[in-house]
Amino acid sequence: MHAVVAGDTQVFDADGWSARLGVERRDIGTGMDRTEVAALAGSIDLAALRVYRAAVGAATRAYVEGLGASDLDRIVGPEGVERAREQGRSGHGRRGSGTSGRERPWGSSSAGTS
Repeated sequence: MHAVVAGDTQVFDADGWSARLGVERRDIGTGMDRTEVAALAGSIDLAALRVYRAAVGAATRAYVEGLGASDLDRIVGPEGVERAREQGRSGHGRRGSGTSGRERPWGSSSAGTS
């Protein structure tokens, strides 16, 4: 949300969450097979995940609370999706070696998915 809508750095990248969570994956996990799910479940720091979830929620609420009525009419263009994609490719956010290659990149879609 932060890269796409707010034009900011993703929360995941802002405070070193990859290291704090103990994960290298950059995707959202929709293309993971059972082995990859098991590996992630076995390696992620659950306490850090709870703190990360709270940080994302707080940052999202802060952004939304700062919106004015005219902001609600703004159309988010493809540049926001491209910004998120680039953050995923930059030093902030390389995909880890644990990715399967089946994941769709940010901003990609196919019929029937959201």
